[in-house]
Amino acid sequence: MKKHLPILVILLLSCFVAQGQIKVGVKGGLNVSTFSYEPPTGFDDLDIGALAGFHLGGFVNFGINDNWGVQGELMYSNQGGTITRTDISTGQSIEIEARRRLNYLSLPALMKYHSNSGVTFEAGPVFDFLLRGNESYDVNVDLAGFAIDDENVTDDHLGVDVKLAVGAGYELASGLSFNLRYSFSLSSTLDEDGENFLEGEEASINLFQLSAGFPLYAR
Repeated sequence: MKKHLPILVILLLSCFVAQGQIKVGVKGGLNVSTFSYEPPTGFDDLDIGALAGFHLGGFVNFGINDNWGVQGELMYSNQGGTITRTDISTGQSIEIEARRRLNYLSLPALMKYHSNSGVTFEAGPVFDFLLRGNESYDVNVDLAGFAIDDENVTDDHLGVDVKLAVGAGYELASGLSFNLRYSFSLSSTLDEDGENFLEGEEASINLFQLSAGFPLYAR
């Protein structure tokens, strides 16, 4: 079903092309994301942290009337989070922080309300297609020359992450807009067939985005 949802959304958006106003523009901004992580048995002593990234791309807004529209976007988006584990079994406190960064091609498809005062509200699904996943590490002590190399974790995650998004913003008379959006995964992003998947392990993404956008074309 996940594979067919983007096609259905594209068909829905195409229904609005021939009617109402159309705005095409660019947008980008800050991502702050964390994992909602359910560890496997025996890994309960973990601290979950946020990871900063960015998003950049474009949007098309199809106006249904003066206040309502449908907005489709195509963006490159950094997401992920940090997971820190402390090990004291060796007699010293060894803290290992894993930073997992997932790079997605993101396709939001949102209903958008534009008030007469310029305040906007939006909600709808987001389809994130995984391009690459990478994990890097920080260790708080010298491990006598032992190095933890960066790791490609693309195959540990599903190729598509479906999220639900809600947001609000403000649009100036010039068309310049500012927006705050929150989205969350509807299910775990981890692939149970992945090489490093541990039984009982789940991880979904919570994402906050602060954006600025500007239309390049409108009719």
